[in-house]
Amino acid sequence: MKTQKFNTTINTLMSVLVAVIVLMGCSKDADVPTPSSYPSSDGSSKKLSATELQDLNYMVEKEKLMRNVYEALYDDHQLEIFNTYAGNKERHMNLLAVRLHKYDMENTIANLPYGDFSNASLQQTYNNFIASGQRSLAGAINYTKAMEENHIVEVEQTIEALDGNSDILSIYNMILSDSENYLEVILDFDKSLNHLKSPFNLVREL
Repeated sequence: MKTQKFNTTINTLMSVLVAVIVLMGCSKDADVPTPSSYPSSDGSSKKLSATELQDLNYMVEKEKLMRNVYEALYDDHQLEIFNTYAGNKERHMNLLAVRLHKYDMENTIANLPYGDFSNASLQQTYNNFIASGQRSLAGAINYTKAMEENHIVEVEQTIEALDGNSDILSIYNMILSDSENYLEVILDFDKSLNHLKSPFNLVREL
């Protein structure tokens, strides 16, 4: 009886949190065109440097990694918050893929299956996640907190290295804002569940 009551409480809480995420994302979605409608070229854009091209390619694959992690966690726990995050990561991937095409870059993950990556470091990160045993709800919450905090730092560094090209900057800023919102909701969720609380150090390596 207690278990049933607790599960009902969790589902109600997560429904509220997901509603908050949807509301926070609505204004962004309204201003961001779909990949099919976004122009493939922009005469005012500067040619990307080798570093900027590398960062762009890395970013789309990092979003795939995070999408796959959230998909795995949704399969494990059926919490809509994980499904929502996976969908947003896929939206980021699609928008970044348009930029890859614009700058004549190959989308190296276009045909890669779930859990496969062309970047060896990201592949190892995913493999470590699968092997880590972080699949309990407590482990999932702690892992996603660290994952989003790590991502925020990486996106901030990528933005600092970008010289111009407002079309790419707008996507990076959206990704950064979304990760900050995700992290805030995950932290609030963690605080609401006493039995899940555990020490958490920000900016730790995954």
